[in-house]
Amino acid sequence: MIDSAATWLIIAGILILIDISFGWSLYVYRLRSDLQSDLGLEQRRALIGALSAKKDDRPTALDPATYLALKRTFRFDSEQEQRIESRMPLDKLQRKLIRALNSPKPTKRAEAVFTLGRLGTTQARLALERHLLTEEQFTLKLYTASALSDIGHSDSLPVLIHSLKNASRFYRTRVNMFIADFGQAFHELLPKLKSSRKEEIRELMVDFASVYDSGEML
Repeated sequence: MIDSAATWLIIAGILILIDISFGWSLYVYRLRSDLQSDLGLEQRRALIGALSAKKDDRPTALDPATYLALKRTFRFDSEQEQRIESRMPLDKLQRKLIRALNSPKPTKRAEAVFTLGRLGTTQARLALERHLLTEEQFTLKLYTASALSDIGHSDSLPVLIHSLKNASRFYRTRVNMFIADFGQAFHELLPKLKSSRKEEIRELMVDFASVYDSGEML
């Protein structure tokens, strides 16, 4: 009887995973279809022109919203991103997103965090660092830490480390892994952290040692 129940639980779990996978695939397909239908001729020319290495004396500006929607489903390399973003009025969009970090609506704050993380500019990073220290909602705080990890600038490390203070173990465990992703940049901070007796710092060092081989940890 127990074996039979366990078998049905496994089957149910597999079916749920298949359902989630199918739903995600359908979402991506619909998003791509929407992009293809919404991307007008002028914006298509702007995108092609931006991706082209040829110099254009009168480049067509690519709409930031269109570009950011594209980045959700398509991956551009750093050179392509630089060429595309040079044709976009990012400053206005960036100011709008930074203001949205103070929105009372969690969904608007989450969207701003995501987009600023994708932009990855200095202004976006600094805004996210400030937001990490003031955001009170747990999931958005973790989301912000993830965005800073994606940007990957070593100047964010002190802020990420400071955010561990008085945080839940669940948050600390995940942010410790974000910090570990910085690798050598965090390794260089170890001499300053080794003498700390704070629980969150000791946990961080243990988690870092589990993924990074270092004589400093001895």
